[in-house]
Amino acid sequence: MQKSIIKLMSIIMVVLMVMMSLVPPAFASAPAVNERKTGGAANHEFIKPVTHQTAAPEGCIGIYTASDLNNVRNNPAADYIMMNDIDLAGWGNWAPIGEAAAPFSGVFNGNGYVIKNMTIDITSENTVYAGLFSYADKAELINVGLIDALISITSTKSVFVSGLAGSAKSSTITNCFNKGESNSIKVLSASRCNAGGISTDFSKEVANCYNTSLITVNAQSAHVGGVCSSYQLNLINCYNTGMIDVSAETYAWVGGICGYQSAQKIVNCYNTGEIKAGALVDCFVGGIAGTSKGINTSYNVGKITIKDGAKEEHCGGISGYNQFKIIMGGSTPISDFYAKVFNLLPLPFVGLIQCCYCLNNTPLKAVGNAEESVLSMWNVKALSDEQMRRRSSFRGFDFHNVWVMPEDGGYPVFRQNPNLDTGFWSIFINFIFGWM
Repeated sequence: MQKSIIKLMSIIMVVLMVMMSLVPPAFASAPAVNERKTGGAANHEFIKPVTHQTAAPEGCIGIYTASDLNNVRNNPAADYIMMNDIDLAGWGNWAPIGEAAAPFSGVFNGNGYVIKNMTIDITSENTVYAGLFSYADKAELINVGLIDALISITSTKSVFVSGLAGSAKSSTITNCFNKGESNSIKVLSASRCNAGGISTDFSKEVANCYNTSLITVNAQSAHVGGVCSSYQLNLINCYNTGMIDVSAETYAWVGGICGYQSAQKIVNCYNTGEIKAGALVDCFVGGIAGTSKGINTSYNVGKITIKDGAKEEHCGGISGYNQFKIIMGGSTPISDFYAKVFNLLPLPFVGLIQCCYCLNNTPLKAVGNAEESVLSMWNVKALSDEQMRRRSSFRGFDFHNVWVMPEDGGYPVFRQNPNLDTGFWSIFINFIFGWM
């Protein structure tokens, strides 16, 4: 039976190769907008180092001062480029840019400069959207760095909050970060909360972004992720090191990268931040995603703690709950056979969790609702600390273009300027090397 399954799987793989050879690779990385290197200094705090442009390109409005940044709200459809670091320490309470009726819809290019000491403190009886931008729609946010941002929100209704954008509907966020020694995002109360270090919900793609901010949420229900809260289409080359602390009266979806993934894929992401979560009705907690649909070549070493008195239902070192149950294995040879077959399909079509690893520092298994034997087949494993520091443990990881092992013996990190190719062939090759 086993040989027959392997033979059938090989045939299906060959057919897929032939079919996909007729289709151009999907999800190729988009070129950075208005990025022309003109001899300025380089900022290496970004995942992709940015060389400052020394003159604003034609069609872009230059931002030189805090007042220039504030004036973006007066023309939210224009394109902008930062030409200096902006310090908001003396500004006071920052009013997030954009309104529901007039969201920011242009290009905002940080040009490798940073916005420091942004403070947002909102108490409201209405729904709150907060971040550098409150609303963005069909926008592009690129090369933006936030340092030492302090955000505190209290509301009797819903809260959507992150470092960059409270809502970034149909927008792309590329090569941005939210970091600092004193930065934090706090939601003291809300009926519903979506919180992320970089973005919240409905973004088109978030790539090459990271967060080190502490995120603390108290709400009736919550979607919270170190990078994004939920609903992202693609999360690529992102990481989180900040602690996440969530308490919910009913439901909580919490992940080191994304709280609730109703996305096509999470690829090349990692979390080292500690996660503390609890909910009285149901709790979905994972080192990468609380609830997932497709995760590839990612890892988690952050400790996961379920709070006392909270209901622990769906928790895992990588994902608390994977929504495609058929790929999680079955209790009969037939359902298990179909799980193996469906796992051969490329990530954009099926919720495959493949080549993902977590530190076995808790009794949680890698995926909360998964069969251990099936996870092992697809290289989804809980490993010891010593194994997590060894390159040979990360089967399927691309150590030529994306990852590198630190010389000090640490866990894998991104290469400077990592490759963003996550088309079919990249995923297929990773799958083959992970399966062998």
